[in-house]
Amino acid sequence: MSDSREHASRNAAKFDAWAPTFEDKRFDFFRRMQKRVLDLVDLRKGAAFLDIGCGTGWAVRTAAGIVGPGGSAHGIDLSSRMIQEAKQAAHGIGNAHFQTANAEGLPFARNSFDSIICTMSFHHYLDPEKAVGEMARVLKPGGKVCIVDPTADFFVVKWADKLIKRMEAEHVGMYSSREFGRFFEGAGLRSIESKRPMFLWFTVKAHLAMN
Repeated sequence: MSDSREHASRNAAKFDAWAPTFEDKRFDFFRRMQKRVLDLVDLRKGAAFLDIGCGTGWAVRTAAGIVGPGGSAHGIDLSSRMIQEAKQAAHGIGNAHFQTANAEGLPFARNSFDSIICTMSFHHYLDPEKAVGEMARVLKPGGKVCIVDPTADFFVVKWADKLIKRMEAEHVGMYSSREFGRFFEGAGLRSIESKRPMFLWFTVKAHLAMN
C-alpha cells in the first residue's frame, strides 16, 4: 500500500468510528463553527456549494435550504460511514448530495462551485498544496473558499501540533498564516479576509478565485 493510500485508510478508519455519534452534543462546536463559516461565504439562491470533510452533513443540509431547489449542496468525506450517516440525515432533501472522496482528488469538474468550505480537516491532508489546488480548480471565477483550522501562529497550536503528531499517525500538520498564504497563492487564489470564528487559535482563511 502506498503512503497516500495508507494515510487515507487510517483517516477513514478514525472517522468511521466517530460517525455514529457525530451528531451528538459533544460535537456541537463543529456545527457552531460551521454556522459562522456559512455566514461568511454569503450563500444565495441558486448557488452551488461544497463542504470538504463534511462529516454527517450538517452544513450541507443547512446550505441546501439556503440555496433552494435551484441550487445544490454537496459534501465529500474520506469516511464512508460519515457519508452513510449524512445521506440518512438528509433523506428527502433533494438538492443535498454526498459521496466518499479525497480532498486531494475532488470528483468534480472545473468551475463547479460558488462556495467551498473546509472545517477542521485540513490538518489531516497529506498534500495540502494539492488539496488547495483542487479547491481552486473546482471553484468558479469569483467564488469563495473558507477554511477553518488551528493556525500555527500561536504557541499553543505549535505545542499541540507536536504533541498530536506523536499520538496520531493520521495527523499531518498545522500551518502558519504565511504557509496558508503560500498554499493559496500557488493555487491562484487571492486572500480576502482572516477571522477567528470561536477561539483564539482557530482562524478562518477566506480566499477568492481570480476572474
